[in-house]
Amino acid sequence: MSFEFEILKRYIKELGFDIDIDAYPKLKDAVKYFSEKKDINGLEHYMKQLQNCGGYALQIPICIFAGDDYTFEEKVLRITELYPFVRLLSDTELKEDEYRVIFRSGKTGHHFIRIDDNGKATDKHECNLPENFKGWGNLENDPEAVFAVVKQEYRSKSIKELPQCNRNMFLDEDAYYQIEEDGYIDISKKKANKPTTFKDKLQNAYSNRTSSFTYQDKIFYLKINKNDPEMIYICDQDEILGELCTDGKEFIIDLNDKKKNKIFGYEPSKPLTIKYREENNCLQI
Repeated sequence: MSFEFEILKRYIKELGFDIDIDAYPKLKDAVKYFSEKKDINGLEHYMKQLQNCGGYALQIPICIFAGDDYTFEEKVLRITELYPFVRLLSDTELKEDEYRVIFRSGKTGHHFIRIDDNGKATDKHECNLPENFKGWGNLENDPEAVFAVVKQEYRSKSIKELPQCNRNMFLDEDAYYQIEEDGYIDISKKKANKPTTFKDKLQNAYSNRTSSFTYQDKIFYLKINKNDPEMIYICDQDEILGELCTDGKEFIIDLNDKKKNKIFGYEPSKPLTIKYREENNCLQI
């Protein structure tokens, strides 16, 4: 086959890697390198290692690893903090310039899958080529969040510059890598600050004697029962979502299970009900 740069770009897409190569300078340089060396096997090996399930689902040249000491909520918050083109879909409508990504995480690991406009579900496992989604495996009963992700052609130049292809992202730490001809070499790591959870926000509001606080761009309120001053209700603008019991030091939060989706944008304790149609590889959400 021809080893011209543009032809190799098309070959990469045929392998299943739908990524804007020209948007990422280091990735573009790497493809040019394999073009000059006429090394098609090296290029395929490089692309397989470039992304894991997270990088593939978000269409960025990166591997995303979940921190073992992070709760599911913290992982979801960290992803939306790191990538401004990712938001929780929650009960909102998917926009024309967005697609769905489903994320699950549990004791056995984590996984991302991508849902195209036609409902087709694809994913990537470790150093393999992308493929049609075949099921959650060990994550079948683990909690799940659905993200709305801006399609790469609609992302601004500044957003595209955020993730670089020589950088693996750990949700609990940043690891920076230097590219060499024989692969990646780890050169430094930096511990990341944990994101502020719903409980953190609530405790700060109570400690600061503030009756309202913001979480995930939503406003919540702490309201005292007039007949029972020790009873504090956790509310949004429409209804009571749960109760808070505290002595000022220990905080016990009792949320209504049916209302948790209004707070988090997902059900923290269980996955959403998603029907999988294997015959045409589509997810019915």
